[in-house]
Amino acid sequence: GINAEYGVRGRGPLHPPGLSPLYFLGNQKKFAAKMSVGDQGQKTLIVCVPKFFESHEVVLVNLKDLSCFPVSVATLIGETSSKMERERKEEEDSSDDMEEELPHVN
Repeated sequence: GINAEYGVRGRGPLHPPGLSPLYFLGNQKKFAAKMSVGDQGQKTLIVCVPKFFESHEVVLVNLKDLSCFPVSVATLIGETSSKMERERKEEEDSSDDMEEELPHVN
């Protein structure tokens, strides 16, 4: 995991004043989030981030209220790969057309 507090005096970039720190655990099987309360009442939001390669999900965290949720980008990835495949096919087709237009030289 990556602890959000890393040497900034008093607070880290993911630890706004008055809010709990965050702790991310990456490459997990699925998304999960849990607020953990320490012995002295300190709170830490623990966020399990799923493996992107398998889930195609990212996790968004609202730093004001520490709500978080996964967002699937699988549709976007599918559209992007489909578009790239179409563009590649169009390039192949246009190069085939160019070859047909060129005279053969012996």
